[in-house]
Amino acid sequence: MKVFYVDEVDVPLRAYYVKMDNMNVPANLKGYKLIQALSPKDLLESVKRYYGLENCPNISVQLWSAQMYGGTRLDTMDEIPKQYEFIWVRVYIINKG
Repeated sequence: MKVFYVDEVDVPLRAYYVKMDNMNVPANLKGYKLIQALSPKDLLESVKRYYGLENCPNISVQLWSAQMYGGTRLDTMDEIPKQYEFIWVRVYIINKG
């Protein structure tokens, strides 16, 4: 297990399995991807890098606890509850106009 040192305290990375929920992706990005993260913000940034979405200004990337139109939004929380190990990624286009 990887450990980060934050203010002299050991903080273990949590493991999450993420999968794209509402967007078609290339075959090599389908299925679940194991990503370790310290926080919801850290996980969201790792997900954006993995799917190549970090430089897309007109989209909103969100982390959810269930597939399609249900569940709990996780990327806005301070900490993801332990029962959420499998996470679905949703991408929405932001209309600016």
